[in-house]
Amino acid sequence: MGFFRFQTHEVLKKGLTTVFDMGLGSEERIEIMASTGVRVYVAPASACAIWSTDNGHSVKYNWDEARGYARLENAVQTFEKHNGTCGDRIRIALYPGQVDTCTPQFLRDVRTAADKTGMPIQI
Repeated sequence: MGFFRFQTHEVLKKGLTTVFDMGLGSEERIEIMASTGVRVYVAPASACAIWSTDNGHSVKYNWDEARGYARLENAVQTFEKHNGTCGDRIRIALYPGQVDTCTPQFLRDVRTAADKTGMPIQI
């Protein structure tokens, strides 16, 4: 996390005022972002598959819909806990990864979660 903190402070010195952080949305990262004084959109990743490539040409997918839905629920819980904190500088968004790592139904469920909570979506 030290490198992340260093990067954040370096870009702040250059005038950055808002960060969109796509990834795990961990408590530690949120705390670090909050400590900088920057406005941040934290987007915990959720997807039904993880992709990989052995040769750089063909893509393999490891599908796990249950994991995707658990991560979506985690994003909603992160929203409920942190959205609007730190003087409204911390905002939580949905990040369902890439289209090819999500089933059509999962993307519809992400849209439903966004409609219910008001969370923006980054895909």
